[in-house]
Amino acid sequence: MKGYLFIFYYLALEKTTIANVILLIYTALIFSVVLAAIFLHEKIEKRTLVAIVFSFIGVLIVSDPAQIKINPQQFYGSLFALLGGFFYSAMAISSKSLTQKTTPLYAAFWQYFIIIILSFVFSLPNRPALIFNNIVPLLYLGWAAGGLAFLLYMKGIAKVKGQIIQVITMLEIVIGSLSGIILLGEKLNLPTIIGGIFILFGIFIVSAKRENNFFVILIGIGPMFTG
Repeated sequence: MKGYLFIFYYLALEKTTIANVILLIYTALIFSVVLAAIFLHEKIEKRTLVAIVFSFIGVLIVSDPAQIKINPQQFYGSLFALLGGFFYSAMAISSKSLTQKTTPLYAAFWQYFIIIILSFVFSLPNRPALIFNNIVPLLYLGWAAGGLAFLLYMKGIAKVKGQIIQVITMLEIVIGSLSGIILLGEKLNLPTIIGGIFILFGIFIVSAKRENNFFVILIGIGPMFTG
């Protein structure tokens, strides 16, 4: 599922605007509720739906509505982003189901092992010098932004309801924005602040007064490494 997410995500970036991709990829918020009800037999909570509304509004504000394009030229890119959103949610729900049968470490290892096999063919056309010249960022992406982040993610989702996983992972937008400010010197603008507040409020709604808040935090820690 994660492999399909990456494929459709990058195909979408080639065909449409970043704003379109961000907005449509996070339709995973909606897909996850439907898939959790179907495959995990969860009763959808009202606060989950309220949190999704707040989080999606936050995504809409951060993605800059003025940059969203709706026209025939953007159709395939938007379709790929929408498919990416579906597989994003499908990855979360299938991972949740998998952690009920085995350990998070085992589940994370085999998912990444399969991704390596599927992605290997795409790395063949690249020159060895290109890989060696970028070995440091590649290693970081592999062990921290990939492996460690996903392991924490798997440990977290093993203990929380499937319907709230995607709401919590919206934290990656906030962390990504903060990373850009701290590491890249980007300026913090008003839409990012307002959108971030909406997203954080959505996360607060689904996590408040839960006994498993520690595991909610684990799901949110992962984006710190990917940001």
